[in-house]
Amino acid sequence: MSIQDDYNTIYGASFDHKTETPGLGAEINTAGFQDQFTGDKVYKDGEVAFSVMKGGGGNESEYGVDGITGGTITSRGVGEMIQRTMAVYQTYFESQN
Repeated sequence: MSIQDDYNTIYGASFDHKTETPGLGAEINTAGFQDQFTGDKVYKDGEVAFSVMKGGGGNESEYGVDGITGGTITSRGVGEMIQRTMAVYQTYFESQN
């Protein structure tokens, strides 16, 4: 995942995982999933606010994307990975503004 120079807006995302179930979690590497990230925000009010949402809520939020239908575990994993990783960078990004 790459971040724009405001240190908050997602520029783009690319994921892959070789052992995902075809047609379910394997959708992680499709444009339909990855393109949702572009333009979304990561941080809100000093916290990581981004999430991968179930049930279509992601398109309505600037802080998240729709999860993969039938790929709940993969969707949760992506969301948790982003939450943990971006929390590590938060202090550095705040110091750059």
